[in-house]
Amino acid sequence: MKRFRSRLKTTVRNAFTLVELLVVIAIIGILVALLLPAVQSAREAARRSQCQNNFHQIGVALHNYHATHGEFPEGQINELTPTYYHAPGWGAKLLPYIEQTNAFDGFADGAKGNVIDPGMREIGGLLIEAFLCPSDPSDTKWVEVSSGYNVGPGPNDDCRRSNMAGVAGAFLWIEDGTISKCRKNARGMLINKRALKVKDCTDGTSSTLIVGEVTGGKGRHPSFGEAWIGHTWVGWNLQDVSRGINPFGSLPGGRDDGLDPFDGDGGNRHQEYYTEVGFSSFHPGGCHFLFTDGSVRFLDEDINQDVLHAFATRADGEAISDDTAIGIIGPDVVGPPVR
Repeated sequence: MKRFRSRLKTTVRNAFTLVELLVVIAIIGILVALLLPAVQSAREAARRSQCQNNFHQIGVALHNYHATHGEFPEGQINELTPTYYHAPGWGAKLLPYIEQTNAFDGFADGAKGNVIDPGMREIGGLLIEAFLCPSDPSDTKWVEVSSGYNVGPGPNDDCRRSNMAGVAGAFLWIEDGTISKCRKNARGMLINKRALKVKDCTDGTSSTLIVGEVTGGKGRHPSFGEAWIGHTWVGWNLQDVSRGINPFGSLPGGRDDGLDPFDGDGGNRHQEYYTEVGFSSFHPGGCHFLFTDGSVRFLDEDINQDVLHAFATRADGEAISDDTAIGIIGPDVVGPPVR
């Protein structure tokens, strides 16, 4: 009997107590909490790098277009008379230079037709990844542009969105607060109804913006409910720097688009978006800009507005010294394309 009891005691295994198990779980939770921000930061760094590469790709395409045609494309072609006419803009003109020749060939007359016409509008429903930012959390890649325009699966899915807009200048690129009236005398590099050349950029290509990053936000269609309001690559893709970078009207700037959608109180949703959001991104602290020389830089959201205005104009004679620029340009700079 004593021998049996002794053998029995040696076969018993100790187990975790409840307290020990809770301690282990707590330690694992702490480790996860410590590692999660690092993982998220690494993911954002990768997304930001991809966004930057997309801007560099567009810079190469713009310079290849200029080498072929002797000028950059018009920012857009918007005309009110005798009838409303809106031709494909700079994004559409670049399609052959970003390996999207088949999409470009679908436009009528070499991208000169009216994008509101059936047969033309369907091309704007093509998803072009080069114009998108991977940090944008939007669950839709469609934007609403006009009543009755519908191309996609939903009633407000009209055109594919873009996270890039041409820099039309320092001040409002639309006249009289009306989105149908686009300035023809804007002082940026991508403007309405005028194709500019490198020689037109007398302020210097390395200190003049040509494309910047934009976001978007939830809006309300007066008849069909919730809609995503933003820029498109096919034509409605110009902006100015009058609001600065990440202004309060943008989602990164603090806008609650659940409480204040574009335009939840019955106004013009597109006019509100274009005049309140400006250039903005979902990257912390600023957004990417493409300069006319093809370089890509990350501009700080706290940039001096006068300096930003100087960057946005092509021939105003402003001189931006290295001392002035210190602190407003991030460390990640992609150089101009090799020509």
